[in-house]
Amino acid sequence: MNPDTRWKVFAALGGGAFVLGLYAVWKTWLYFNASADGMGAAVFGCVALCLLLVAGLHWYMAAGFKVGRLDLVTGSMSAATLQQGHRAVVAAAKVQFLRKLDADNSSLTANDRYVFFVCSYRPWVCKEADFQVV
Repeated sequence: MNPDTRWKVFAALGGGAFVLGLYAVWKTWLYFNASADGMGAAVFGCVALCLLLVAGLHWYMAAGFKVGRLDLVTGSMSAATLQQGHRAVVAAAKVQFLRKLDADNSSLTANDRYVFFVCSYRPWVCKEADFQVV
């Protein structure tokens, strides 16, 4: 799946989780007003907050695929250099989170798999072949 499609998929998943989260918040409020059961409302409220958190994380990944595409990442995990085209976007920054998407799909080559990572508190995406961080 190419990055143009992936950001739309992640945005749609985030939208779905957001709608379900708002529905859970609404049902929690109705349940608490009807029964005044604090324990039940707390459980429903935790589910609602988890769904809203999932929505936010999906939108964060969608932003990485939409605006955070890189051509080359070099260096180490504690001092990575991120390049878009021929210019360095971020130099000597720490990679805070790393997730290799499609790592279990052996039919894809390194040029077809993507690496999602967070660096300088921004989401970034790079092809696995161009992610040369040791």
